[in-house]
Amino acid sequence: MTLTTSGTIAGSKTPIENITTAAISGTITLTIQFSGTTGSIDLDGISISFSEYTATYERVDAEGNPDPNGDFILFGYYPQTIAEEGVVDENAVQQSNGYYLGNDGEYYAQVVATPYNSNYIFSDETAIVSGETYYFKVEPIKWRILDDAYGDGTALIVSYIIINSMAYQSKYVEADDGRYYVTGYEGSIFANNYEHSEVRKWLINDFYDTAFTGTQQSLINTTEVVNTDNSFDASLGFHNDEYLCENTFDKIFLLSLANIHNANYGYFEDTSYDANKAIIASDYAKVVGAYIYRESTTIGSAWLRSPSDYDLDVITADVGSWGTYSIDDSSIGVLPALQIQL
Repeated sequence: MTLTTSGTIAGSKTPIENITTAAISGTITLTIQFSGTTGSIDLDGISISFSEYTATYERVDAEGNPDPNGDFILFGYYPQTIAEEGVVDENAVQQSNGYYLGNDGEYYAQVVATPYNSNYIFSDETAIVSGETYYFKVEPIKWRILDDAYGDGTALIVSYIIINSMAYQSKYVEADDGRYYVTGYEGSIFANNYEHSEVRKWLINDFYDTAFTGTQQSLINTTEVVNTDNSFDASLGFHNDEYLCENTFDKIFLLSLANIHNANYGYFEDTSYDANKAIIASDYAKVVGAYIYRESTTIGSAWLRSPSDYDLDVITADVGSWGTYSIDDSSIGVLPALQIQL
């Protein structure tokens, strides 16, 4: 919320102007600054009006502390961390935005657990039980700044954690030629085509509409997403032109194989394991089915937009490395990327 005031202090002709507000976790703090060692303030005749607080983004350091030169950004909102016990009343009513309002004034998403494995745990070290109903706090999404050297005030950012898991493409058929194609496009669009993938449709529609306010959406650039030759890293010898698609123009997209092998982007320069650069999954992602390599560190795997050399496979970013998975594997995580206007 933002706060404006009008009125005067009793016995004074000085308008009340030095008032500031801070909106943190739904709490409004009002500060009135005045001079004088004695006296009193009469608040009669003072009107206070409220308007919606419109958040944009916040630059932070690795620990999430405000830092105007930080390498991370808090931007957008999505369910992430398991709720504390009792924070959402059992009689809570679903709000118009699809979430439930907790007794702490925060929003929570309700999910029936469908974990990939039975031995997964939440960040609070409690076990994830399949079929149980859980609530997850809707929190600011933490993004890693990959590149802000464009010279026009924009930055390429990628989600710091896996936020969801889903199939790359589940609607495909085997045609008469023995090849696999997107359903309805037999003989023309291969099943691992990024432009026609389900994960891309989810990113540019569902995620974009859910995670960002209208003001935040205005800060997201439409990016020409390169899906031709240089979406690969040719040095890896992992290249098949026939599976490439046309460039797309998207607000939200997936990284490419070439992106994660760009040393400047902070992932890795080769295929060796690097725990410090591994991709981790949120509590929410784990409960909806994300596969975790190491339960204690929540390291997972996320889709890239680069197709493999087989029409049913797509390249993924794994435990500090990369691999390939079948397009209908719903346990692979989603790691969104975008260009933001800073």
